[in-house]
Amino acid sequence: MTAFPYTTDQNGIATILIDMPGAVNVMNDAFTTGMAETFATIAQDAAVTGVVLASAKSTFFAGGDVKGMSAAPKGGFNQLITEGIARGRTMIRAMERLKVPVAAAINGAALGGWL
Repeated sequence: MTAFPYTTDQNGIATILIDMPGAVNVMNDAFTTGMAETFATIAQDAAVTGVVLASAKSTFFAGGDVKGMSAAPKGGFNQLITEGIARGRTMIRAMERLKVPVAAAINGAALGGWL
């Protein structure tokens, strides 16, 4: 079981439905780690011919987790960002290494993260 389960249709298109806890989907440790795990799982699934990222929320993606970043311990913000960037790179690299096309079905606002 991956952090972001996916379904595969009869044509081999895997749909990852992003539905994080809370009102919006945000870029945080749970997102970057979970998506990297999901991409790694998909990479091993020979039945997958393509990937679609979709959101269960009315906002596709709200960007960086401002609440999480503001909760960084005093003097620990730089470390938080450095570690977050490393996890983000791992996630992006896992997506880049997929041997199939990846597309996003953007159904609302899609803001950037803090990578």
